[in-house]
Amino acid sequence: VDWYFFDAAGPGTVTISIYVSATTRDYDWTLTNSSGSTLRTQATSANPETGTFALTAAGRYYVRVQRYRGTGAYELSVNIPDGSGRPARPADLRVWVTGNPADAGRKPVNGPGVL
Repeated sequence: VDWYFFDAAGPGTVTISIYVSATTRDYDWTLTNSSGSTLRTQATSANPETGTFALTAAGRYYVRVQRYRGTGAYELSVNIPDGSGRPARPADLRVWVTGNPADAGRKPVNGPGVL
């Protein structure tokens, strides 16, 4: 399980997408607010695994990426509302994750990755 966060400057639509290059891999994502409440989960066999959510307020939001099947690299894309003051995403950003479904209970406590 990998955690990332972003700070939204205000209301707007966030679009989250995970792409994997191998059909033997499947990753899902969950969007939560700073209280840990689930706002949206995308858990299908689609590739990319894409969905949107309408943020109603400024604040810190977390994206949890969880392996459903396989291991290996994935590409995570998070487009957040304009004016959120985020830096541009590096063109070759990739993350390698290994683990097992038992990791699913972790919460963002110390050191989630910033988006």
